[in-house]
Amino acid sequence: MNGQISPWIGAAAFTFVVAVAPTAVAVAQEYPSRLVTLVVPYPAGGGLDVFARMLAKPLAERLGKSVVVDNRPGGGTTIGASYVANAAPDGYTIMLGTSTPLAVAVSLQKKLSYDPLRDFVPVALVANAPFLLIVNPSLNVRSVSELVALAKNTPAKLSYGSGGPGSPQHLSMELLKSITGMELVHIHIPYKGDAPAITDLLAGHIPMQFAETTPALPLITSG
Repeated sequence: MNGQISPWIGAAAFTFVVAVAPTAVAVAQEYPSRLVTLVVPYPAGGGLDVFARMLAKPLAERLGKSVVVDNRPGGGTTIGASYVANAAPDGYTIMLGTSTPLAVAVSLQKKLSYDPLRDFVPVALVANAPFLLIVNPSLNVRSVSELVALAKNTPAKLSYGSGGPGSPQHLSMELLKSITGMELVHIHIPYKGDAPAITDLLAGHIPMQFAETTPALPLITSG
């Protein structure tokens, strides 16, 4: 969408993190000596999943051992994060994390089964990815300004989907609402990732959402 307000309003940082040992490893050994599991706290088909699979092959070549992607969605990314936090702290279970499990969840949820500062060690920041504001073509809007005008003419009737309260998609849309004064209804049934949300958007079940570039861009270029 084109308009005075950039649709690239949010961005996700992708970071490798690994469970940390409470004490030093007693026996030093060459790493890695076996398969490495790369946990993605989102479902298959989403932008982070696609990116993880793009990374797995060169990472395996660099390490000299197989790297398998393990999707563990749910709980607003906290299920995957909890799994990695409770894994053996030996470097063989790593997570491609975002700000959601590592920062947002901590701020919005009273109880988590992990502490990002205590239970993880950051390995590398591997990418930053923007979010795109996308709408179903049935809305018949071609810019952010047209979307804002439509929303203001039909207050509290347009809705949007997200990964649930506190997800980057939710916070990005709430930021856009605060900037523009739009009234939108947040669908509180959380999607486990961009892929199922985009499927519902294409089917007309939700009119708009913020989504990662990878799953959204091919649909935008195809109309």
